[in-house]
Amino acid sequence: MANKDIYHDTVKRVLIKDGWQITHDPLTVAIGRRDGYIDLGAEKICAAEHNGRKLQSRKSFTYIPLARFVPRLRQYLLYREALQIVEPERILYLAVRHAIYEQLEREQLRDLLDRQQIKFVVFDAEKERIVEWTT
Repeated sequence: MANKDIYHDTVKRVLIKDGWQITHDPLTVAIGRRDGYIDLGAEKICAAEHNGRKLQSRKSFTYIPLARFVPRLRQYLLYREALQIVEPERILYLAVRHAIYEQLEREQLRDLLDRQQIKFVVFDAEKERIVEWTT
């Protein structure tokens, strides 16, 4: 099983404060003959919907040199595809601190990530709140 990163518990608290129920910690997803571990599985019943809205939060990170970011991007894409096979109603999000999300903007990586349809839950680690959900 993968090690939890330093923001795992923060992201968990942020989701709970926002009304999400943690259903998996971690969520196991089969990738061929191996298991992959998505950090959190959560559900939230939306008042405007009759069905539950589901998500998973993948790793947050504190620093993104491109050499370290590329493996995380690959992992996200692989997990997203595996998740579509076993639980297609779930949506995979990459949890990222607000400062890192802004760094992606400054380095003009957001356009690249948008083309890959990467979904983010952007959080403020100090205030323990969600800043933005991207779609």
